Amino acid sequence: MKILFTPNQTLTPTTMRILVATQAAILLIAWMLAPIPLLPKPHEIGSAWVRLVHQGLLYELVVSFKTTCEAIAITAVISLGLVYLAVMPVMRPFVILVSKFRFNGLVGLTLFFTLLTDGGHELKLALLVFGMTVWFVTNMAASISGITDE
Repeated sequence: MKILFTPNQTLTPTTMRILVATQAAILLIAWMLAPIPLLPKPHEIGSAWVRLVHQGLLYELVVSFKTTCEAIAITAVISLGLVYLAVMPVMRPFVILVSKFRFNGLVGLTLFFTLLTDGGHELKLALLVFGMTVWFVTNMAASISGITDE
């Protein structure tokens, strides 16, 4: 027992499993007995999960996953194109500007993208692509600039 409270000690895998299981059990019991009305109990979460699954949660998760994959593919193509163009001096200021857009919040741009797109899926896709492109361009440009001219 003393080893559990001694700093920088290495525990055996069995001891670590027992420690984690004990702490998880204590947290679960404390969660179930907590008199906090805003904190749902585990059985409430389980029943809400079942209701959500019956209401189409799994389908919506698949749709969301497909939208995210589509946004990542579009973002990669746009970002790679911009970063490859950034090696030309004429395009470098534009790519730097695109990378600076990462400091913009998406709140004000929602109206702009709403006016540019036709529907909900396109709006989600446009916002995702914009939000990811500015970060992809920044990171890819840093990688490209780290390559030597040789």
